[in-house]
Amino acid sequence: MSSKETRPSRILPPIVLAACSTAACMYPVDLARALKMATASSGQKDSLATLLRNFIQTYGYAGLFKQGLGPELSRASAMRISKFFFYPVVHKALYNKPPSQGNPLTQASSGALAVIPETLMISGLEVAKIALQFDKTNQFKNSMVGALRHINQTRGIAGQYIAYPSLLLRQAVWTSVYFASLPTWTRVLDPVFGREPGAPISGLHNTIAGFLAGFLGAVLNTPGDVIRTSITKESLEGPPVKRPVTPG
Repeated sequence: MSSKETRPSRILPPIVLAACSTAACMYPVDLARALKMATASSGQKDSLATLLRNFIQTYGYAGLFKQGLGPELSRASAMRISKFFFYPVVHKALYNKPPSQGNPLTQASSGALAVIPETLMISGLEVAKIALQFDKTNQFKNSMVGALRHINQTRGIAGQYIAYPSLLLRQAVWTSVYFASLPTWTRVLDPVFGREPGAPISGLHNTIAGFLAGFLGAVLNTPGDVIRTSITKESLEGPPVKRPVTPG
């Protein structure tokens, strides 16, 4: 691949557009997942239908598509830009070769370390998103800035890093699995698309391989996501307290 093709000015705009489009289209699913994870961890046994019905009574049907969407779009964009920027940089720094010349172990370890910058950037957005999704009294009026301001005023800067270890675990698992398994999924699909080794990969071929790699990562990172959502929700619903930044 030529340097012209890999310039940030060429690859970042499509990444941002894809991230925002995917986040917006899948947001109702993300919301339903958050509602189910948080209530299940607290011992409640309400069905997903009941949870969604209660949510709609509070925010209306439009809430399924916009309540907490601002932090999600910001998070998705920052996360993917950081992930795809730092992954090859980390792999090159650790193994002195590009990811394409690595193996699953080098790709997985590089992916796990590459998420540190993104988790530091998106942690506050993750907390704000959950604050908006569970804002039953509409205290923040679906304002990301309002939620972040409230978190900072009541919990200090540490409030933006609630459940940070579980966020780091979630991102590290997904990213390492994605980058380590993507070449394998691409090879598995080669016969389906009639691709010879070393030949260019079609857009559809690349999309399906990426979907399978992402799906596998999502299955394996679910425990970290459940822990993160549960800890964050319980912390935000507890009494306000400012404390120094510490893990957990």
